[in-house]
Amino acid sequence: MNKKGFVYYNLVGLKVLFQLKRKSMCLYCLLQLIHGLSYVAQVFLLQRFYDSITAYDSAADKYNIVVNLILMALSFLLAQIMNGVANSYGQILNEALQKGLNGILYKRISLMDSVEFEHPQKLDMINKAVNGSQTIFWVSTALLDIVFFYCSYFGMMSCYLFSMQPLLAISVILVFIPNIISYFIHMISFRRLENQIAPMRRKTESFSGYMTKKEYVKETRHLGLYHFFCERYESTLRKINELNMKLHYRKGFIDLIVCTMTVLFYGGIIFMLYRYAVISKITPGTFAAVLLSLRQFYGFMYELIEERFAWASQNVISIENYLKCIEGYHNEKESCHYEKGMNIELKNVCFSYPSSTKYALDHVDLTIPYGQTIALVGENGSGKSTLCSVLEGTYSPDQGDIVFHQKDTGEFSVKGKRRIGISAVFQKFVQYRMSIKDNITISDVEKDSSDKDVEEICANVDIQLDQEGIDAMLGREFDGRELSGGQWQRTAIARGIYRDCELIIMDEPTSAIDPVEESRLFEKIYEYSGEKTAIIVTHRMALAKLADRVLVMKNGKIVQDGTHEQLMQKEGEYKKLYQMQMKWYMESFSVHA
Repeated sequence: MNKKGFVYYNLVGLKVLFQLKRKSMCLYCLLQLIHGLSYVAQVFLLQRFYDSITAYDSAADKYNIVVNLILMALSFLLAQIMNGVANSYGQILNEALQKGLNGILYKRISLMDSVEFEHPQKLDMINKAVNGSQTIFWVSTALLDIVFFYCSYFGMMSCYLFSMQPLLAISVILVFIPNIISYFIHMISFRRLENQIAPMRRKTESFSGYMTKKEYVKETRHLGLYHFFCERYESTLRKINELNMKLHYRKGFIDLIVCTMTVLFYGGIIFMLYRYAVISKITPGTFAAVLLSLRQFYGFMYELIEERFAWASQNVISIENYLKCIEGYHNEKESCHYEKGMNIELKNVCFSYPSSTKYALDHVDLTIPYGQTIALVGENGSGKSTLCSVLEGTYSPDQGDIVFHQKDTGEFSVKGKRRIGISAVFQKFVQYRMSIKDNITISDVEKDSSDKDVEEICANVDIQLDQEGIDAMLGREFDGRELSGGQWQRTAIARGIYRDCELIIMDEPTSAIDPVEESRLFEKIYEYSGEKTAIIVTHRMALAKLADRVLVMKNGKIVQDGTHEQLMQKEGEYKKLYQMQMKWYMESFSVHA
């Protein structure tokens, strides 16, 4: 999306708002129109009231004065009522639209490729879009306010003044020119500022999290890093404030010049009114009505330019950021199903992370027959987790292809497609602050299972239940029970097992569980896999013996492939890792003995 102007982004923003709530937005426009015209009616009826007083000569004129007084009072009452109704309705409508706006944004973010979250620029974009979603209604409706409230008011007032004296109407229009020029200057400045401070704002959020969030606070206090992060937070915040102050100083200087010019223009208009009244070109009632309405006229003009127009122009970047993020959100990924009997083939697959010039997966060729249980081993950083992410569909290969084979339907590429029929237990799993049942069943919300089924899964992976059973809330944040690292990991495993699938991928699923329990749990996992295809990443080499096949990775490549027995019969990476680990276990055992 190219950089466009204020009107373009507001029109596109309004298109989104009208798509969400068309009738409500139309009602908002009608209320603003009535609101603007109510102030014009004040001036017109005020003039009629003053003229009826100056023309008072008989009982009929007295009746006319009373009628005009009542009409004038009603116009003032209508203006106040419409002011309250229009503003209150705007607040209500904003709340109603916020749900839809966030829904669109979250939907778009959910469709982003996971690798995009490795880009700092993408994270900045999401941060700015989330901020933009909070202001898009007020920024976009500024254009509606300008058209239906301010333009209706200024348009009718200009016609009213033009009907009396054309020069008077022209002079009023000239008042706007300095303000419009300042608006363009402010809009450009605030766009630059938002792009500068977005990365800094993310840093302050991170530093604040290190000091306040539960998952960080224990280590932060243990290491005595509170003052360290506090200084970093304050330093970054100080830079943001410095940039803001510079911009606002410059803005204040420009506004001072504009206000001075505006006051001079209005002084000229008042003098012109006085001259027209003296030479009887306008009636005393017109003079009084226009003179009294000038304050309101100036107030609305200041409100339009310095508040609505200026604020909207400063924050129009928020609409731009929001629209950039949701662009193309309807383009949902095509889905593909991994079904029973399918083989998987990786053809010359390469993948690298955005911040790296080195391949995390380097020209990988691999065939995985259906129903095979594979142990994926190798040193840290060898590419095991990345291979799992590519197979599961989290990342899409930079090069090469991934193909599913089915005897009846042939083969088809799944590169870039959303994959169904696959379950995964990630190395960095989420600890959902919900009940045990919800923590498990969330992996397949459409699956219809009884509490007994969930309890059976808990028993299989040794999740310890108390008197509340599977309905027990997890996490102290909501007055629930806190689990140990091993129990949380078992919960994540139960979540992966619960999901209906034909391929299950487990990345270090037992890293927080002691070796004795781990061996028993692995047997349960292998037993669960049954006829399904299973890929399990593990650092415990002894457990790889349970798998049908072992893949050894190093530097993003598969360097060995075979059964445990086959790989132990040849010199290579697997035998070296196995012997090193056995040696470490033996030494540890003899020390404890």
